[in-house]
Amino acid sequence: NPRHLVKSGEQSEEFYKNLWDTILAGKVWHGELVNSRKDGSFYDEEMTIPPFIGENGEITNFIAVKQDITERKQTEAALARSERAYRTLFENVPIGLYRTTADGILLEANPALVRMLGYKDRESLLGKRVEDLYRHPNYEEKFRNEMRKEDLLTNFEAEYRRPDGTTF
Repeated sequence: NPRHLVKSGEQSEEFYKNLWDTILAGKVWHGELVNSRKDGSFYDEEMTIPPFIGENGEITNFIAVKQDITERKQTEAALARSERAYRTLFENVPIGLYRTTADGILLEANPALVRMLGYKDRESLLGKRVEDLYRHPNYEEKFRNEMRKEDLLTNFEAEYRRPDGTTF
């Protein structure tokens, strides 16, 4: 039976139907699935199955090109967990945090910073230049000079101006 594949039981019958419908239509199937080893353990696999077409236009055979991607999947999952932890900390820490482009355009700001700077919401703050938030424009130059010297800046004081004109 040409449709016999060792199935791990981790994919639905619909998954295999799609796979076979694709290659029997003369198209290349490419995807990821969970496969099982001889010892019964599971692993993540990336597979490409191109059908080979004979002189008369009929499919003569298939070749499955497989790659174990378990380690890559584990790394992706660890990175996703790390990103969720970072995002939770970034959003909930009671101190103001932001991220900018190299030339000082705000890309991200946490809720504490939005409140501290007196903006109505994050969107009204993003895209602004950090130097425009300082009370004195030279703070940005001072900050950049300190960053160049220190590589990691742990203490920098500056005065900021809120949209209503108050400073802190």
